[in-house]
Amino acid sequence: MNRKTHTIMSTVQSLTLPAGNLCAWLTKQAKDHHLEWLLAHVDDKVIWGERRNDNLYLSCDDEDKTVDQEYCSLDWSTLQQCRLFGTNGELLIWQGPQGWQARLRLDTSGTSDTCLDECYLLWGNTSGAAINGFKQYSEGSRGIKHSPPLAHTPTTTNRAMLQVRHYLTEDTVGTEDTVGIVRIAHSRLVTLLPQKKGKSNE
Repeated sequence: MNRKTHTIMSTVQSLTLPAGNLCAWLTKQAKDHHLEWLLAHVDDKVIWGERRNDNLYLSCDDEDKTVDQEYCSLDWSTLQQCRLFGTNGELLIWQGPQGWQARLRLDTSGTSDTCLDECYLLWGNTSGAAINGFKQYSEGSRGIKHSPPLAHTPTTTNRAMLQVRHYLTEDTVGTEDTVGIVRIAHSRLVTLLPQKKGKSNE
């Protein structure tokens, strides 16, 4: 398989996480950095989200509920990992050795990075009705289900996909056998495919 690399300008910074309302903070970050989608893993499910008119809607919320209202089903007590992403960049929240950590990578300016983009198939070859813009995907008799913000109806041969960007680095220290080896330093989510008609990234 022929995989092509490309070069972008990129910056990475650590962020200070709030002690309070996670959802309100994520909504502000999505608006400030023009990030379009959310993918969170919590104790008992996968939560998808989408920014719409500067509000962040979640797949597990009731219809007409947004995360900057009093009700929110995404909080620190059940969170395992969260990614807020778009073509501009990604905000990653994860549990580190010293507690919660956050990293923001933006591909809008900064230093030159060599990257490799790949698309990965999303779980699910059948879907139900869309509820508040989220369509539940499932596969066979297995109980795993999730609801991405897609209008696409998947089949076994035409699944939805998630574009992932790998940032490459070349080893400059080590043994003669390892110096010069190119490896993936880390990866981020970029976009959901196929995108909804009329959907554009800022």
